[in-house]
Amino acid sequence: MLKHKVSLKHRLWFAILLPILGFTTLLYTAIYFEIELLFAIPVVLVVTLGVSALLINYYYQPFASLIESIETGLNCFNDEDFSINIAEYEFTEFQVSVETYNRLSKILRDERMELHQRELLLDTIIQNTPMAIILTSANGEIIYSNLEAKKLLRQTKNLVGLNFNGLVDNLPSDLARATLSKQEGLYNHSVHDQKQVYFLVCEEFNLNAQIHNLYLYKNMTQEVDKEEIQVWKKVIRLISHELNNSLAPIQSLTRSAKKMIMQSSQDEALIDIFDTVTRRTNHLHKFIQQYAEYSRLPAPTLAQVNMQEFISDLAKIVDRPIKADLDQSEFQFDSAQIEQVIINLVKNARESGSEEESIELEIEHRKSELNFTVKDRGQGMTESQLSQSLLPFFTTKSGGTGLGLALCKEIVNAHKGRLKMYNREHGGLSVTLSLPNQ
Repeated sequence: MLKHKVSLKHRLWFAILLPILGFTTLLYTAIYFEIELLFAIPVVLVVTLGVSALLINYYYQPFASLIESIETGLNCFNDEDFSINIAEYEFTEFQVSVETYNRLSKILRDERMELHQRELLLDTIIQNTPMAIILTSANGEIIYSNLEAKKLLRQTKNLVGLNFNGLVDNLPSDLARATLSKQEGLYNHSVHDQKQVYFLVCEEFNLNAQIHNLYLYKNMTQEVDKEEIQVWKKVIRLISHELNNSLAPIQSLTRSAKKMIMQSSQDEALIDIFDTVTRRTNHLHKFIQQYAEYSRLPAPTLAQVNMQEFISDLAKIVDRPIKADLDQSEFQFDSAQIEQVIINLVKNARESGSEEESIELEIEHRKSELNFTVKDRGQGMTESQLSQSLLPFFTTKSGGTGLGLALCKEIVNAHKGRLKMYNREHGGLSVTLSLPNQ
């Protein structure tokens, strides 16, 4: 670093005054030695202009050098290279510009380094996450992937640059079909007689003004296995509870009936006992029948449904008006199963504490989906209840079996659709059944 700085302005004044002083000195010298002016003036003028040109060129160099340095630095910025600094100049006029440029370069360099470190950290996390991640362009070219994606697609080389559509066949058949149709959900397959469960998420979004597709494959095998164990434990407890509630009084009543038969004097009481036994066995029969129906749910029979007739019949069954916004008269689905789902959802809305007039039904066609929505102004659900509401045997009702919404979800999944639930503002619940417009 220079210890002393000088002003370029003073040197420029010196560059102007020095030739004038020299011109005057030479001119007086010529007069003093009686040199002919016609000869002396041109010589003095040439010498003066020559000296002026040299001085101007000498003092212009810092300007040219600074401008060239700034231009080079800006070109480096344009190339995202922030490693260039401008050397310190001896003129005070350049100090602010040079310091400003160097300070900006340092800020950008530090930010670039911090961003690079964050990218390395994020990439390390993504590469080692157990979820397979694949990002593609609109034409299917893989832009980004992680190690788990290579394993899932059974590839050993880098996936970037390859066409994803050509690799989908390496996925399990159900998962491959779901990927091509971008149908989110849980999909099962077996590997060496071991069940594997994957959850697929597909998202389309704009990146740098271009359409991109993100595919996430999460191996849910362990989570599902744990959940299944918990569900079976819950089922066993539930069935055991119901059986005990019915068998214990039946056992007591049969003992009482035996005594009465031996006494042969209390026929009316005996009839009451058998009536009670009949009621308990009927309750037990209905309870077991509900679980049997859930396990024997048939595959949907898809057919073209006339929406005007479907909506008219549904409105009569649920006894509520239906608001419809459709741009075509027919859609393909199993009308009986979807009707049952809507009936269950309306029944839940009525049991939520909502007033009857606050229960709303809407059917609308949006893009490639047909949406059925049931809204109420009941108690709604907590976040914990929402997260478990679609699990079998989960219920918020006393005496409920927890199969209503689970059955609805099973029907919707069989239609390759989605069931969404969320709490409404100012209270109540909204449940939307979305079917693909096939």
